[in-house]
Amino acid sequence: MKQIRQELSAWLLFLAALIPGVTQAAPADVFTQGIFVKYRESIRKTVDLDDHENNTRSLYNSYGAAVTARFAGESLIDVVRLPDGTNEQRAFEFMAALRDRSAIERVAPDSFWNLEFRTSEFRYKFGPSDPIPNQMRRGYRMLDKQRYVDTLDLSASHRPGTLVVKLSEHEVRTNKASLLEGLAQLHRGIGATLMYEYAPEEGALYHVVMFDPAAQSMRDVARAYMASSSVEYACPDYLVDMVISDPNYSSQAHFPQISATSSGGVWGIRTDSSACRIGILDSGIDTGHSDLPTVTNAGRYRIVGGSLVSDSNILDDIFHGTVVAGIVGEKGNNGSYGTGLSWTSDLAVTKVLGPGGGSFTVVGAGIDSLRTNGAKVINASLGNPNYSLITPPLTPYTGTPTSDPLGDAIYRARSANIIIVAAAGNAGYDSFGTYYGPVSLDNAATILPAGYPYSNVVAVASTNYSDVISSFSNYGTGRVDFSAPGENFYTATPTYSTADMSANGIPTTFGNAGSGTSYAAPLVSSLLGLAYAEFPSERNIPTQLIDRLRMSVDYVSGLSSYTLTSGRINAAKALGDRSKVQNLSTRGLVQSGSGVMIAGFVVQGVTGGTRRVYMRVLGPSLTSFGVSGAISNPKIDLYGPSGLIASNDDYGTLSSSDLADLSSAGLTPFNSLDSALVQDLGPGSYTVVVSGVLGATGVALVEAYEPSSPASDRGLNRLINISTRLQVGTGANVAIAGFVVTGSNPRRVLIRGIGPSLTAFGISGALADPEIELFDASGNSLASNTSWGSIANYGALQRLQYSGYAPTDSSEAALVVTLPPALYSVHLRGQSAGTGIGLVEIYEF
Repeated sequence: MKQIRQELSAWLLFLAALIPGVTQAAPADVFTQGIFVKYRESIRKTVDLDDHENNTRSLYNSYGAAVTARFAGESLIDVVRLPDGTNEQRAFEFMAALRDRSAIERVAPDSFWNLEFRTSEFRYKFGPSDPIPNQMRRGYRMLDKQRYVDTLDLSASHRPGTLVVKLSEHEVRTNKASLLEGLAQLHRGIGATLMYEYAPEEGALYHVVMFDPAAQSMRDVARAYMASSSVEYACPDYLVDMVISDPNYSSQAHFPQISATSSGGVWGIRTDSSACRIGILDSGIDTGHSDLPTVTNAGRYRIVGGSLVSDSNILDDIFHGTVVAGIVGEKGNNGSYGTGLSWTSDLAVTKVLGPGGGSFTVVGAGIDSLRTNGAKVINASLGNPNYSLITPPLTPYTGTPTSDPLGDAIYRARSANIIIVAAAGNAGYDSFGTYYGPVSLDNAATILPAGYPYSNVVAVASTNYSDVISSFSNYGTGRVDFSAPGENFYTATPTYSTADMSANGIPTTFGNAGSGTSYAAPLVSSLLGLAYAEFPSERNIPTQLIDRLRMSVDYVSGLSSYTLTSGRINAAKALGDRSKVQNLSTRGLVQSGSGVMIAGFVVQGVTGGTRRVYMRVLGPSLTSFGVSGAISNPKIDLYGPSGLIASNDDYGTLSSSDLADLSSAGLTPFNSLDSALVQDLGPGSYTVVVSGVLGATGVALVEAYEPSSPASDRGLNRLINISTRLQVGTGANVAIAGFVVTGSNPRRVLIRGIGPSLTAFGISGALADPEIELFDASGNSLASNTSWGSIANYGALQRLQYSGYAPTDSSEAALVVTLPPALYSVHLRGQSAGTGIGLVEIYEF
């Protein structure tokens, strides 16, 4: 405890040294300035949307609430304001009534907007009475159709004379009979023949058509279909093949290399991933192999006679799927053959590849089948080696599907919280580095599905046993997350022989199956399965599971120009205590009335789980650290999604158990007039409002801590993200936030400085041109930014764009940095001595 208190004292001294002046908090009324109401996505695409909107407006009217703005596009959101003078009870009653509506997905007061919503949801704003285009109101995608056709990559392998036509979701849902009648005429007019329909879920309908390629070009036929308002997109049915090569290496040592051992390794933590169903999207499996687990049959999909057909024959005709399944989950510690990374596994298998490969529609159907069969991780050791993304028609990426059936299927998997682990490919070049667009193999074409910029897609490169990028492996700091061993894999192989096995020198039952990024990817899939089983709080948050692997790699200097993380997976670290942002602090000026100080934070986890959080507001004790103008008697109020949770004036009035808890954590405030709270909080967004007793004003320091111990760090819930809105001054009065990175590994952090975009939320006097600068505990400047689009690291910039957390104004600032465990501070100021209301935010990223 003495060491903890010494560290806390050092922390306060550090903050005091970096925050010598006084800042001024932003004027705000956390209860009635604005309430954000988000409609459910499932409601937006139904014919009942108008009725739901009218009913919601009636509820607004019954409380005297007025709509002040609307946002449409990625989401449909109303911003409403209650009448001035509305008390807290009335406000929370209003929000509770909204949450009870079946059409409403989320309700949050003004102070939560940046924690509850993605910034990309506020890209398109409308006035309260402005007409909203139906496409945007209902969330249907809008493409630049001419540009789409012009950029179709016809050099990539595809089925000749075959086109995939995606139909308008709105028309499928509202007027399907008329739509199909019109399409029959459209097919005849274009001279195309309908091969088959494909309907993976309600509202999604594809027509796969065939035409004479000698009489019409692919681009001309696509353009003819795209001219119809009933067609969302039309693209070739691109082909995929197994990502496999056969470099001839003689040894295998991937398990100890990634810390997959019993003593001090991952198998000392967990060997069983059966809580996570892992999907094998491949050439099938040897269902009679004694060292492979019993699998869920997710069907075989293929094109027969021009039609998409399915059956239950998942027997591996080649060897590839069996090898991948063995790497994921060959039985372990049973005295037979070898082992997978997971000794006990739950696998679902769909067969989408034959000796001739497969196609986008077939693979997409396989993904949909694995999704409906309960897979949480899908291994995709396949790809089109010379297919380049049809982007950027969406710049920056808005989180909507790309325009092909494989991308659509992966997007549906994303919506179901399913992770796709994809092999980076075996062409040996930078296929993900600096450009997305129609390019040739000589100019870094992007392989799919690894190249899709979705948050649930993990791309894996291959390294050898010396942690050197494999000569055959594709790479690229823009999209390849990390590497895994991929050479000379000894694993389960089919118990029978095929022509493909003979041609590739594959042994029978078990042995050296060769090399390729195909074999690096299933190691990652299996590790994600182990992490899913070990950390229940992260099961429905795929980005957190992926983050766990990204932040636990072994850093290899030779990989810095090859992958986003510059690292190779370490299984034991991935299942260990994660490095994280812990202990968050912001100082500002507390005023009376609407000038109270407001901080927000998020607790992440599972329903029913809790996380103990300590909150302190220091005022009088700041004078001991040379801070002038400190508030004499601060008060803290904690609000959650349902209203006020707890308040405290003087920390000494807390219960004896809370006081003992503060003391044992070394967090007892230094002055009896300081305030504190100890709360066990479930998942959700929380607001801390700092005010002065009897109207007292002055400088205060608001802090949020979570206890750190091996047991608590592996608990169900944890504290992430903090955001504080305040007045940004000049000189000593710039805004400053402090945070601590804890753990044994570095931690990637997103820091944002927001100003101009605050005006969209009714905030006047916003900081016009924000700048952020990051400092270490010694006051050394580590990084700065004045415009987020100028981030130099391409991979970091791209991830920021695709994450939905990119600032909406080009003049706002952001940093994406990887930091070792230590104390840090962030200065938010205006360029050219500008002042105004700003928002400083820190996210684990």
